[in-house]
Amino acid sequence: MKKASLYILLPSLALSTLYLTLLGHRPDYAGHFMAGFGGTLLMIVTTLEVQRRIETTVIAKEIGYEKHQGKDDVCWLILDNGEKAHVDQAIWNGVSEGDHLRKKSWSRKLMVGKNLMQLQFSKDVEGMIPVMSGALLLFLFLFIRIWKRRTVFGTT
Repeated sequence: MKKASLYILLPSLALSTLYLTLLGHRPDYAGHFMAGFGGTLLMIVTTLEVQRRIETTVIAKEIGYEKHQGKDDVCWLILDNGEKAHVDQAIWNGVSEGDHLRKKSWSRKLMVGKNLMQLQFSKDVEGMIPVMSGALLLFLFLFIRIWKRRTVFGTT
């Protein structure tokens, strides 16, 4: 299994296991559980572009300016297949209209014409790793506290 697959599956499985342990298996929550797991997994998979194969040409470039221009602006590449791809500023700066883009599935190397670009995690991902790790640790701490104080049939 590829390393990127673990980044997709492990957080979803960890949170799902904690959810099931905390609430137990209840048929009335099965739909909520599956929707939560599926939604989390889908969000992670769709935002992780590493697995995609790319073979396209850039038709146009667009930028959406945020409140503080130059910080966290939204960069878009309009591709010949009709897709509007959200990319990081570094990629947006390194690509010109008319450039041909090629990338193999699961590769972190993007060919822009004859030039090679190394793909890295975005600043958003780098920022979310410590935040989500902290949130997971807080959730685990609270789970342990609640588990120790749980009641069985209304008695402690």
